[in-house]
Amino acid sequence: MDQESTALQQLSDVELVEKFRNGCDDAFSILFHRYRRLAFFVAKKYISDQCEVEDVVQQIFLAIFQDIHTFDPARGKFVKFFMNYAHHRSFNYLESLKTKGLSDWCEFDETTHIHRRKPGWDLTQPEVKRLVEQALPLLKPQRRIVIQLFYLEGIDMEEIPQRTGFSYGEARNHFYRGMAELQTIIKSERPVDQYINQPGGALKVGDLELSQTSRSVTRAGKPIPLSQTEFDLLAYFMMNARMTVTRAMILKAVWEQDSEGETNLLDVYLTHLRKKIEANFETKLIHTERGIGYFISETGKRKMHPDLLTSTAQSEQPVAAG
Repeated sequence: MDQESTALQQLSDVELVEKFRNGCDDAFSILFHRYRRLAFFVAKKYISDQCEVEDVVQQIFLAIFQDIHTFDPARGKFVKFFMNYAHHRSFNYLESLKTKGLSDWCEFDETTHIHRRKPGWDLTQPEVKRLVEQALPLLKPQRRIVIQLFYLEGIDMEEIPQRTGFSYGEARNHFYRGMAELQTIIKSERPVDQYINQPGGALKVGDLELSQTSRSVTRAGKPIPLSQTEFDLLAYFMMNARMTVTRAMILKAVWEQDSEGETNLLDVYLTHLRKKIEANFETKLIHTERGIGYFISETGKRKMHPDLLTSTAQSEQPVAAG
């Protein structure tokens, strides 16, 4: 640890906030490490799933990062300011888990296993069933097991909690969210086969490997722990390896957002992801194409994503890494 970092460690919370307001990003890093364990403690009071907890913790610090200018030491200590955000974000996340997807799938008939709201989505068709089975490895483990039991094995929704340990509400939530993901994949213009470029749902870019079945990541054989959202972000990059994707495309694919309203959201997650997969490695993998977006490549070469091409395909070329 250098002398400047050591000096920052000795500062009070209020002094660190003031340093950060004056442009010292390292000051916020100190606050992050100082309060990270407390953030986990609060989030775990609301949410049991470890991956979900990691996402909440990152959202807590993202919100504080955006609103730290509102902190007034005259109104109380920074820890009180922090705890308000921690409880508020954790509670909101819990509520979103309870309700997300239910309104979109309210016409799903559990007795027939057919979703009536979108007539084209007919799970009784053999071809659709084949695509569902092929796409299942792309889902998060909790969603995958519920859909396998309900759709492929014919287990009633009421029985799934006994088989999995989920509550009935959790099982329904995993089912609806998983079905929404499957629909997105199956309705995509590209076939499911292009999402799985290696056996077992494995993706590889250079020495970086991502397993969609076990939801694990390694680089040069070394395991890299990622939060649920970090994993989804990396998976999206690797599914579109060596192709430039825009911020809007990423936000829609990973966060299901149709606009760039929360631009810092992607920036924060991308910073954390880059640190985890590139720390202590000479080769940089995630590159910025200024004014357009990002791409992942072990060589620094890329081509434009098909969705961005308006004329003939652009030949592969090296670009300056950002």
